[in-house]
Amino acid sequence: MVTTIFSALFVLGVLVFFHELGHFAIAKLSGIKVEKFSLGFPPTAVSKKWGETEYCLSWVPLGGYVKMAGDDPSKDEITGAPDEFLSKPARTKIAVVAAGPIMNFILALFLFWGIFYFSGKTVINTTRIQISEPRSGLAEILPFENGDSITSINGIHVENWKNVNEQIALSAGENIKIEIFRGEEKKIFQTDESIIDELQNGELGIYPLITTEIDYIDEKGPIAAAGLIEGDVIVSINGQTVNSFYDLRKIILDLPDDSLNIVYVRGNEEKTALVISEAKEIPTEDGSAKTIGYIGIMGKLPYKTISLGLIGSLAEAGIQTKATIVQMVSFLKKLVTGKISTKYMGGPIYIFQLSGKMAQAGWESLLSFMALISLNLGLVNLLPIPLLDGGHILTFLIEGIFRRKLTEKQQSVIQYIGLTFIGLLTVLVLYNDIVRLLK
Repeated sequence: MVTTIFSALFVLGVLVFFHELGHFAIAKLSGIKVEKFSLGFPPTAVSKKWGETEYCLSWVPLGGYVKMAGDDPSKDEITGAPDEFLSKPARTKIAVVAAGPIMNFILALFLFWGIFYFSGKTVINTTRIQISEPRSGLAEILPFENGDSITSINGIHVENWKNVNEQIALSAGENIKIEIFRGEEKKIFQTDESIIDELQNGELGIYPLITTEIDYIDEKGPIAAAGLIEGDVIVSINGQTVNSFYDLRKIILDLPDDSLNIVYVRGNEEKTALVISEAKEIPTEDGSAKTIGYIGIMGKLPYKTISLGLIGSLAEAGIQTKATIVQMVSFLKKLVTGKISTKYMGGPIYIFQLSGKMAQAGWESLLSFMALISLNLGLVNLLPIPLLDGGHILTFLIEGIFRRKLTEKQQSVIQYIGLTFIGLLTVLVLYNDIVRLLK
């Protein structure tokens, strides 16, 4: 719980800080007086004034704001001074408002850049699938078999597991058509329903296939004692052919303290070995113990990690940022057109939950999650909805085109519409969060 709270505050704090920093920096560069820079909403916890600006850390950690001179006619005395926000031309006001979302895009790009630079790019060079047991997600609604090779999704060719994930994500809210090869035979599977539930729950039910090539050996385990080495490919156990590490594991688990006749290939030569499995006890969900067979190996997932260097990492970060934005725009379009239900929208409680999970998974997962939320924040803020940055940009564009400002009455109507919409949206996402939390 403590990890969840601190990781969520860290994620939200960084995202809000950089968003508001964008507004702040361009306002300052444009000669606008910035009266207050607040991380969080009132009441104020601590504050310090430097120059003309008061910097605040406030108690409600769900956002922040930059208060500029003359930016709210309903509260400020507008004097027409050159350092007031509303005294600036439309292009300057648009630049100040757009700088927040743009800073979120830049932050995401830099986060991806750092991840790729320090961790490299991992490519899983397979589209062969392993099915979860018991079947769930796509494997529950489509007749996949272990070892099937996915060749295309909704007509788009896929070459590796990243392509598979991207195309499945883009298929949210609609039917999905998957072409596979099973041996030499081509098959086409198609859903007659949306796969959004599978994506939302993270239960695709298919994973990249782990082969029977030995990638790791426990030096004190039975398989090492039998003389097998890394790189050997296990073909069969006790006469049963194994096509994946899952098949192999399933056989061994049911044979504790038993003799195993293993056929394997080393180079171009087929060999056999007699292995005596160990009996190990593992805990079960109900708290009891279960005895399983163990031989001390791990199969091989066909992947490679590529070191990209400084420039290569930046290029890959750009590709990742673009691909993520495309997926988010696709989701928003389907949300607006009704292809995806609003029940899949999440709010602050959902972000808190996921922040904790990502923090437990490691720094790379947490920073990747932060990048995704930063892109989401930037994109949503650019929507032409009153009170959001995109709504302000639209207003200033209209004023620039017609060369006259909206009346106070028109601005009030727009604000009321915005407040109503944001209020309803807040209620909706909080309801979704609570329902999701109770489940």
